[in-house]
Amino acid sequence: MKASLFIILTTYLIQALSLEIPDTLIDDKIKECFAEHKVEIEKLFTILDEGFQVISEDPLVYTLADCVSEKKQWIKNGEFNKESIVPMEKIIITAIKKDIEDHGKATEIAFDKCKNQKGERDGVKFVQLHNCMMREA
Repeated sequence: MKASLFIILTTYLIQALSLEIPDTLIDDKIKECFAEHKVEIEKLFTILDEGFQVISEDPLVYTLADCVSEKKQWIKNGEFNKESIVPMEKIIITAIKKDIEDHGKATEIAFDKCKNQKGERDGVKFVQLHNCMMREA
């Protein structure tokens, strides 16, 4: 839920900046969450800053992150699922951080530095993880 929401939001923001993002970022599970919560993608442009960190405190952001995280199993047994999260975040980091030589390594390092995020629910934890990874990469 965490990564999918941010992938969708990142994809639209990147498209607005004329950058290309693979279509694989927006899958059926992400689309399901937006449909279930009756959210138009266009309404979410304001949740990310130029560094692709979530800046909105709107509870809907966390609700969508909860939904996507559950459907994509980004958190298993209370822990972040590295195998699911790192590939998605790598796509985002590759798209926005052109000066990094090895995006895969940078994403792995960022995940390891950020994986201990705490929150009262999965959506909050994922937003914190995502923001931390965007800062650390």
